Amino acid sequence: MKILFVCAHNRFRSKVAEFIFKKLDKKDEVKSAGIQLDFSRPYVAENVKIALKKREIFEIDEKAREINIYDLEWADRIIIIADNINEEIFPREKTEIWKIGDADEKDMEKIEKIVSEIEEKVKKLIEGLH
Repeated sequence: MKILFVCAHNRFRSKVAEFIFKKLDKKDEVKSAGIQLDFSRPYVAENVKIALKKREIFEIDEKAREINIYDLEWADRIIIIADNINEEIFPREKTEIWKIGDADEKDMEKIEKIVSEIEEKVKKLIEGLH
């Protein structure tokens, strides 16, 4: 199974889902992308990295990726994590929507809460795959 996680800028929610998925599931393929990159901040915030390290995730690809048509064709399943994306542009038959809100990169408490929410959803997703 090929899973694509999508959020607005590919610097927090979709990256977190990708890294947690990679840690928990070694069988399936996964990648993440953003609808529109934020060129002023094309990196994973330090507090997000701290939250991931608490979960023993140390290999973090910090480079944001913008979604393209090849990603949509590649994916067997598309998970839109963000609550601020128009899901109508995605193929309905293989798209799932989680609608998780964003956080300011300095708000560690909110980041932790969102990372925990994503972690629980990723675990349920993986259980459903196997």
